[in-house]
Amino acid sequence: MLNSFTGRTHTHTRTHVHRVPERLKRPRNVRQRRYAKRDEGSHRAIRIIFNITHTHRLPYAYTHFLSQVSFAAMKSVLKAGRKKDVDVVVPPKELTIKQIQDQIPAKYFQRSAVWGMYYVFRDIFQVLVLYFIMYRAVMPVLTVFEGAVYGVAGTNIVSWIVVGAVKFAAWTVFGIAQGLNGFAIFVLAHECGHQAFSSHRLLNNAVGLLLDSAILVPYHSWRISHGNHHKHTNHLTKDTAFVPRKEKRVIDLVEETPLVMLWNMFVIFTFGWPAYLLANIASQDYGRRTNHFEPSSPLFNKEDRPDIVLSNVGIVAALFILGLCSYQYGAYNVFCWYVVPYLWTNFWLLYVTYLQHSDLRIPHYSHEHWSFVRGAIATVDRDYGFIINGWLHYINNSHVVHHLFSQMPFYHAIEVTRHHIKDIIGDAYVTDNRSLVEMLCETWRECRYVIPSEGISVFYGFIRKDT
Repeated sequence: MLNSFTGRTHTHTRTHVHRVPERLKRPRNVRQRRYAKRDEGSHRAIRIIFNITHTHRLPYAYTHFLSQVSFAAMKSVLKAGRKKDVDVVVPPKELTIKQIQDQIPAKYFQRSAVWGMYYVFRDIFQVLVLYFIMYRAVMPVLTVFEGAVYGVAGTNIVSWIVVGAVKFAAWTVFGIAQGLNGFAIFVLAHECGHQAFSSHRLLNNAVGLLLDSAILVPYHSWRISHGNHHKHTNHLTKDTAFVPRKEKRVIDLVEETPLVMLWNMFVIFTFGWPAYLLANIASQDYGRRTNHFEPSSPLFNKEDRPDIVLSNVGIVAALFILGLCSYQYGAYNVFCWYVVPYLWTNFWLLYVTYLQHSDLRIPHYSHEHWSFVRGAIATVDRDYGFIINGWLHYINNSHVVHHLFSQMPFYHAIEVTRHHIKDIIGDAYVTDNRSLVEMLCETWRECRYVIPSEGISVFYGFIRKDT
């Protein structure tokens, strides 16, 4: 089957295909061949019609679609960045979710409670194993090391710094790893919120409520606001997450300096997630105080209020348990064993989601230019390496498919990503496999604000105050 955007061949048993008439297999004259060659790589519709080989099969529905849509609407390429040197591919507004779904095998849309629970127990097991390693293996080694340093060098500022640095490094590694586990648990709760965990809504919501409450996330509250994000992804006035700033002059060039950039990253990645939940930071302006805990918040409808209250009960219960642990074992131990991993969980959550929705190559749309498919495709798949990819249930490198089909389980979404999505949406598929630091620094530096371009907004970086 020839897909509806790229012109590549794809086989699917659910779609009836027809042989291409002999007269359409190749350009019929010099003028057509010249035209097809000139437009190779950008004018895909022309290539589809005039550059089909004998191995292709063209469904009637697709030829009808082409006949109804002007070529100019098939794909636009805009320019982004300060130098306007980055291509932003805008898919046709007429492209529908059904046209994409028809090219994906039906088996990938099946949900399994057994597989869902397997991953829940796997993640909990990883959390417990890491706690065990830290408590039974790492801490005794740190104690021996501390005694050896003080025994040899005595108690002085140098030995104190050495011991402190080693302890800090050990707890940092523990926090990073346990934070990955915490974010993996968040991803499973996120699956529950999309009803991708299983086909049983009650099971999904029960598991999601328990998992999210354990990491101090109001399950139903975020499920609802996140659902609105999916319904209006990259809509400039309706999206609820990572809404870009509109064109503005940067007040001072000091904002560009590495020191200030690092400080801003620290603040955002440490406190950004709680700030979003408590004050709706980086979302739409509703003209009043907004948060994820108030049942009457404009984020929710009236019928959502019982679910919001239930989410709040889950958070209160988790805080009560933490309070008991502080009373029993001391606040310092709770800080080391829970708060440190919690902060790193927040880091990974903000890091991954920020990079999924911020890139020079993705457009943002005003109401008249937005469509569900355009918004869903305007996300980024980023490869963190096979270990972290699997650790985080592939949420980082199968996000485009997730936005197109949010009820598809993550273990199927990654297969669709690997084998199908590029062939379906072509150049509109945005991915990145650079290092984690390089991806973050470029995105942070360049994706500062958007300005309209042909009715569609693209990212630009810093502008000097005097320009």
